[in-house]
Amino acid sequence: NSSTLAASIGVQSRSFTYDAVFGPQSRQIEIFDSVKGIIDAVCAGYNGTIVAYGQTGSGKTHTIFGNEGLQDNNNAGLVQRSLKSIFRKIAEQSLKTAEQSLLGPSSPGAVAGEPIRTSTKAS
Repeated sequence: NSSTLAASIGVQSRSFTYDAVFGPQSRQIEIFDSVKGIIDAVCAGYNGTIVAYGQTGSGKTHTIFGNEGLQDNNNAGLVQRSLKSIFRKIAEQSLKTAEQSLLGPSSPGAVAGEPIRTSTKAS
């Protein structure tokens, strides 16, 4: 999945490896799909970085920010898509937390967080 670029300047030669390389016909959703794992990792508490690298005029700003209109889902950039994904995950987690609070303890032998005690003594 990674791509390697070899560059030579005079007698000096270097090689660079990229996780992904996209051409001018790539769609915004394809690019986002390739970095979605980074967004998931960030939501799990890890650090993540997404870098757009390329020649002047190659579309880095468009890739990161998309078109001006935030409502245009087809041309939304990585920032809009990432934030939407992060906030969706926060909402899902909040919903799970709220459901757990409403349902109470998960063990059937507990009420209000206290274990049920039974007595075997005869009265």
